[in-house]
Amino acid sequence: MLWVLIVLILHVQEWWIIYDLKNYAPWRLPTFLFIMVYPIILFVLARLLFPFGIQEGMIDLKAFYQDNYPKIFLFSIGLAVLGILDGLIIRGDSLQ
Repeated sequence: MLWVLIVLILHVQEWWIIYDLKNYAPWRLPTFLFIMVYPIILFVLARLLFPFGIQEGMIDLKAFYQDNYPKIFLFSIGLAVLGILDGLIIRGDSLQ
């Protein structure tokens, strides 16, 4: 349940950050594609949290999580790396 809350907060944060780019002047296709990678990975992460498809009987959510937790953490690390790169490349932040 904690992961669901974290992903929900990340969705709201992503919307806020994308809205902040409304006045971003140097839009180019590579910039747009780079910015779109974050919401795509966020969607995949949200999709990994819940079983999908029609299944008969009870769904063991603990077993589902145990099967998917490496992917969940891999995509979470990817989001963190993309956030850092976004700050450095798009917003011009420094590492200091």
